[in-house]
Amino acid sequence: MDASASRPRRRGMLFLGLVLAGGVAAVPDAPRGKESKPPEKAAAPAEPPKKDIEAIRKEIETAEKAAFARIDALATQAGAAAVARRVRPALASARRKAWLALFKDENPWRYYATKDYPFDGYGPAEADAVEAATEEVCAIFFAAPDRDVESGKTAAETRKALEALAVRRQEEGLPPCPRSAEDALQAACERIAEALTPFSDLAILRQNDAAAKALDEFERLAQRDMNLYRLALGFPALRLDARLCRAAKGHSEEMARLGYMAHESPTPGRQQPQDRARLAGYVSGGIGENIAQLGSKEDGSAPVAAWRDSPPHHKNMLATYTNFGVGEAPRETKPPAEKAPPEAGKAPPPAASGGPDATAGEEPPPPKKKKKGGKGKANAVKGPRPSRYWTAVFGGSVAIEARKRMGIR
Repeated sequence: MDASASRPRRRGMLFLGLVLAGGVAAVPDAPRGKESKPPEKAAAPAEPPKKDIEAIRKEIETAEKAAFARIDALATQAGAAAVARRVRPALASARRKAWLALFKDENPWRYYATKDYPFDGYGPAEADAVEAATEEVCAIFFAAPDRDVESGKTAAETRKALEALAVRRQEEGLPPCPRSAEDALQAACERIAEALTPFSDLAILRQNDAAAKALDEFERLAQRDMNLYRLALGFPALRLDARLCRAAKGHSEEMARLGYMAHESPTPGRQQPQDRARLAGYVSGGIGENIAQLGSKEDGSAPVAAWRDSPPHHKNMLATYTNFGVGEAPRETKPPAEKAPPEAGKAPPPAASGGPDATAGEEPPPPKKKKKGGKGKANAVKGPRPSRYWTAVFGGSVAIEARKRMGIR
């Protein structure tokens, strides 16, 4: 192929290349729409405001202080006296009703001459009447402060407010309040009960509390509960006697050690309650005795509640003795018994001898009933489970001064 023939082909190729290049350059840009903005970042959630724990604590403490002040106002001498004035007529009426249920007589001292409690025909219906009447008396005598005069708030409302504040403390992670509503109300109740009690009996209670420092915590509570129950029903307080406490403690310890429950001891020289009282140094007046076997976790209120359920034991607690002593002893395991013990949890008839207030030892006809509510319940103990033996010994002559105070000649 010659050179002339090849030139046009090269020019055509060059022209084609130029057209293609121009075509590429001449293509207009594609129409653009609105420019899309980059997506905005989502706003971060707002952080909850930090709690001012110190401010919350001060707010709770201020509310607690106001609530406790309402209760404490009634625990003062003036506040307790005001409540006592309001409840004294109702208490007198309830006591008369209780005496009628107990003795069929509004004169609480006359029955000691006739020995008619439990009276003839005493059965479950009569036991229910006695329980209802004595519970009514205790509800008035040990009543919680009813209403604060200034704020108009009742004790129940104040208790609920303090319970709500305790829950809030827990929710906020604050430590519990060092003082409880129960303690405050209990102190107010005791002050009101003192305002309803004659000064002579208050002096005996204070002397008993000082003497009870030698007892354990269960015995201290039992001796106080027994006297408070007597005072509620209008009977004078008994003096705590160290000799009778030794006699009671010794009998409880022997029952726990030997595994029996009875007033008669198998030990020579200690067979009867008066023998044990004489060995302890107490030789004046008649002697009465209550015993019981209760659960090991029952506190000092339990024996008093259990003895209230049995007329002979109940009568011993209300009799015109002047002195008494209490003693308890735990039994962790079942020891070998020298004599077969009676049914556990059952209090045998009380023993009494040698005085005008001696009660008969017969078992009452109505079955023992469990108390509804109250400070303590007597739980029956079956088998070799841990238990606690209790003994209360009563002594002394008839309280002549108390009879005079009641208008009995």
